[in-house]
Amino acid sequence: MRFYLQGYRTDHSTSKQVVKRLIVNSLMVMVLTLSLSSCSDDPEPEQAPVTKVSLPQNPSQDYDYQLNGVQIQDHYMWLNQKTPQRTEWMEQQTGLVSEYFSAIGSDLNEDQTPQEIFNHLYPQQYVNKFFYIKESTLKSSNVIAIYDSIKEVETELGKLPDNQRVVGTSLSPEGRFFAVQTQNRQEFYRWYIFDLAQRNFHSYRLPATHLQTEFNWLDGFNRFIYQTDQQVHYLNLGQGPDFSLPLFDLNDHMDDAEQWQINAKLTDDNRYLLVTAKHLINTSDQLWVLPITESGEIQSAISLAKNTRASLNFVGNINETFYFHTNLVAPRWRIISINLNQPSRRDWKEVVSQQNELLISAQLIDNRWLLHYLNNTQQKVYDSQLNGSAKEEIKVTPNSNLIIQRPKTMVNRRLSSLATISSFQHPARIFAIDTQTRKLSNSLLPLEETSDLVSETVFYRSSDGSRIPLTLTYHEEISKDGENPTLLITNQGFGHIQLPYYSPFFTDWLSKGGVIAIAHIRGGGIYGESWRQSVGGQKHARAVEDIVSAVDWLANNNFSKRQYIAAYGERFAGSLLMEAAIHAPQNFRALVLKNIEANYLNKLEEKDPYWMKEFMLNSDQASTEWFLAVSPYHRLTNKNYPAALIIDDGNEAAVSNYKTLAKWQNLQLSPRPILLLNRDIASELNDEQDFELIILEAIKHFLSNELRASKSEQQAQP
Repeated sequence: MRFYLQGYRTDHSTSKQVVKRLIVNSLMVMVLTLSLSSCSDDPEPEQAPVTKVSLPQNPSQDYDYQLNGVQIQDHYMWLNQKTPQRTEWMEQQTGLVSEYFSAIGSDLNEDQTPQEIFNHLYPQQYVNKFFYIKESTLKSSNVIAIYDSIKEVETELGKLPDNQRVVGTSLSPEGRFFAVQTQNRQEFYRWYIFDLAQRNFHSYRLPATHLQTEFNWLDGFNRFIYQTDQQVHYLNLGQGPDFSLPLFDLNDHMDDAEQWQINAKLTDDNRYLLVTAKHLINTSDQLWVLPITESGEIQSAISLAKNTRASLNFVGNINETFYFHTNLVAPRWRIISINLNQPSRRDWKEVVSQQNELLISAQLIDNRWLLHYLNNTQQKVYDSQLNGSAKEEIKVTPNSNLIIQRPKTMVNRRLSSLATISSFQHPARIFAIDTQTRKLSNSLLPLEETSDLVSETVFYRSSDGSRIPLTLTYHEEISKDGENPTLLITNQGFGHIQLPYYSPFFTDWLSKGGVIAIAHIRGGGIYGESWRQSVGGQKHARAVEDIVSAVDWLANNNFSKRQYIAAYGERFAGSLLMEAAIHAPQNFRALVLKNIEANYLNKLEEKDPYWMKEFMLNSDQASTEWFLAVSPYHRLTNKNYPAALIIDDGNEAAVSNYKTLAKWQNLQLSPRPILLLNRDIASELNDEQDFELIILEAIKHFLSNELRASKSEQQAQP
């Protein structure tokens, strides 16, 4: 049986205090009712009434400016300035959101609390103890935890700072310190050092970097190597930051060091430190090797490779031979070797050739390879000889997201090789990879298995005839009658690969008979560099056509009707979905767009290096005119758009979202809402609950309300 949220509405003239009280009560009920489905045989209750709101007519002002010789009109530039007019406008938008979400009912059991479920991420092993990040799937919270596999006991050791996303960990050789790398909302990376014995963070703060880096522990108690953007340093925690010793400075090796960022990896035999410099725009890595003597002295850098015109990711060494996972003349990646004594490019050797499958990663374990491939959206793991021959498959969970940690030799000389696996069905759990038996162990703290989910990959044709993979997940009992609510998601472009991942929202969607469809559109990395580059520059429209064609396939194959299709996208995926909704608004009923950039000219003005490269832009008139025609903010015209919920979870509100919201509301011809939810609005609504939890419940209510509205409209038609 399914539960439906009941509710009431407020008059738009209700005072701000009353509105706030109503929405606080409503959101408290949302928070207490995370699971909206039940296996009870009780009669299904009457559905909640559909919430409808009237969009305001927002002020606009004549304004134009020049960018690279192009005259640009922007009637909502007034929202850039914090003025009394903008403050009044924000209060109006807050009232609109309050009215919309006040329809959430209060007749459910208020004593029911949501079950908090955790991802277990970035594990490290010390003999029988496993250290990992315990990440809440309900709110912005990360905890360092330890699991004792002998005692079978999990213990939480310490909480990380709020609003930090963990991206990596590193355990010291003696198991005393646990380094954790985080990424903040400004997309800077920083390592924190946690003392496992004292159960607190070390007071010394390592510098922030623009790129994700390695943390290299040296033999001994507390010595390590870390990086800034252009330097590598040695530090002994016992001596303090004043004794930090520079080992490598990129400025000593190139004139334009500010255009590069470095990463350093210590080899497993502790004989070499390998430094890789990556250019901010061009893919052309440079490599240096710093030999380490038996006494521990780190010697001067030796150049290993220059002007590579490719990415070379170090994956291991055998004595003076270094192995790299590379896309050099291999868009689906391969492995090559470079010998320190013969570093000339003509002496580079192919070790594992490019296959039809995409080589995601490689781990060198006891002079054998653990190879991780992606084959038409499916994860494949093989154990092979050093030359890539005699591959034997290690079975992994199909239609899942597998992340293999870098293997590590522990103090007892045993090798630790760990991985995490997550899916729409289950949060991330930790597995050990046994390369001898070629099996995955049972997971730590396993979850109850469910077997009625079906996941399959089909293929559809885009408008130019290209064959695009589409991954579908649904409960096996659904009928293909076109009545299934379907949620479309896609990759974030820039080579991103969108695989299934766990979210309570996805679980809730599937439990109500919904379908989740992942469109692996061009611009992502599902088939490697050529797939990404096939929509580069002025071929960008192909990515949007791939999304529109995915909806066409779903409708034509009776998975869903267009009026029951919603879409969810974060960052550039959300921007692409907005483009698709402008191009074909009839293809969607509702959109949830999180942390998007709708005004592409902002990236051109900033000369964002990643966008400039991806779209092949120059700061000239031709590029500006073309990007102006592509930018979804500037392409908005009067149309019957789907409902849209724009979410901004930044610490500071993105003004560009204000402008997008105001313009989109003014040009919306249909009665469907265009809403914004950010931290400022949420704090006015409820300052007691975690913002992530409010977002989760708001998304669920928004999509439920809009799809019910669609069904009501269909039933009302003669």
